[in-house]
Amino acid sequence: MNTKKKTLNFKFKSKVFVWVSPNSHTKDNSGAWRFARLPEKISAKIKELQKEKPRRGWGAVYVKAKIGHSEWTTSIFPDRHSAVYLLPLKKEIRYEENLYDGIDVNISLEVWF
Repeated sequence: MNTKKKTLNFKFKSKVFVWVSPNSHTKDNSGAWRFARLPEKISAKIKELQKEKPRRGWGAVYVKAKIGHSEWTTSIFPDRHSAVYLLPLKKEIRYEENLYDGIDVNISLEVWF
């Protein structure tokens, strides 16, 4: 039985942005989540290929992400407010790659199906 997963690879540029909870009552964003948006065309391709698959929590899709020399396994999530997926940027990765709010970043993404 072949259980090897299919993968697709994408490369794109995105901006680091801060997600602030609507319930947040603080002006300090230091603990807030940071994300990068996948382009609409890439997001549409992923959604099309995920259509027949069982949904995971929040519609998450497993990926391996790479920025600079850092590589990590995570999930991307559909954005409620647009037609794109969001890639969470771990604090460790942001520090290692000197990523800060508003910076453009080159991302390689391997999506598992």
